Amino acid sequence: MKKVLNDYIVALEQENTSGIVNTETEYVFYAKLKDPDILRAATAVEDQEQWTLKIPKTPDNLSEGTMRVRKTKEGNSVTYALTIKTRLNAPQGDLSNTDTQVAADLQKMLEVTIEATEDCFEMFKRMADSGMIKTRYTLPIQDSDCVFEVDRFITSEGQYSQWVKIDLEVKVPLSEIPQLPEGFTDVIYNQKGKQSEQESEFVTRLYDQVFLTKNKK
Repeated sequence: MKKVLNDYIVALEQENTSGIVNTETEYVFYAKLKDPDILRAATAVEDQEQWTLKIPKTPDNLSEGTMRVRKTKEGNSVTYALTIKTRLNAPQGDLSNTDTQVAADLQKMLEVTIEATEDCFEMFKRMADSGMIKTRYTLPIQDSDCVFEVDRFITSEGQYSQWVKIDLEVKVPLSEIPQLPEGFTDVIYNQKGKQSEQESEFVTRLYDQVFLTKNKK
């Protein structure tokens, strides 16, 4: 069953470390990974460690935003990248689709990424309150040039959590979301800002208890 959806996050996002801004649209889902064997179909697997600083909007600046440093390991290759995001104003008007009960929710971001170093990564990490340590699996979508990016997180018990975060980046907004493999259950399709109160509270708990790693004091 395909999910009809108009919620999405529009980001002006950098795909590499050239520092040039590009436009991308991203959906973020949350689900249980009932059958880990489906990840064998991944075309890429990489370990990521990232740490983020949040900058609030104040009377003395123009925008809220975030700064993130990420270490990516794929095989024997290790790379570092620094990303800066600032928020733009949300669009006006009713963007909902009559075929769905989910109202549209757009968040526009300016995002620029540049290459970083190990020393930059370590110094940045010292200032961050929390980060994400995860394994990312890239799953191809049949009859599409898009992919599902599935992030798995290690629990405090040293095991992978059943709950995963799934990103879907597209060139243009979709009217239908491609079907997730049957190994995923309990999927939360609604995007941030348009989730039910119960969904929003649950996603917050996922970040606090599963996705986020507190920095060592």
